[in-house]
Amino acid sequence: MGKGNDMLGQLEEEMRGEVDPEKMLRLLFKLINFKKANTDIYFLLHGNEKPMTVNDICKELTYSERTIRTYLGVLADKKYVQKVPTIRDRPCFAYNAIKPAEVWGLMLEEMRSIKREAIRSFSNV
Repeated sequence: MGKGNDMLGQLEEEMRGEVDPEKMLRLLFKLINFKKANTDIYFLLHGNEKPMTVNDICKELTYSERTIRTYLGVLADKKYVQKVPTIRDRPCFAYNAIKPAEVWGLMLEEMRSIKREAIRSFSNV
């Protein structure tokens, strides 16, 4: 049995019991092979009440500024984090994470879209 099947089984097992949103989202991120940096950044933002700038994130995590900017871009493109204009010492952007349940919904919609596209592609063969 492949790694993906094992993780899917673990996810299904977790869903039978009491659902811990953070734990479930971590499992989903693993299942889709989300990079560790993405997961670390998302959960750092999720754990903070106020939006964080790239510099704030750099102070908390061991990744370079460039890496953080790259992965924030991935998270923002998927709409797992929101980019908000703010003023600190100067005008800049800060980021906050959307709720895990909303991320699940976005992931499900993305999987449904992939499924529809696959079905459409296979029907043309």
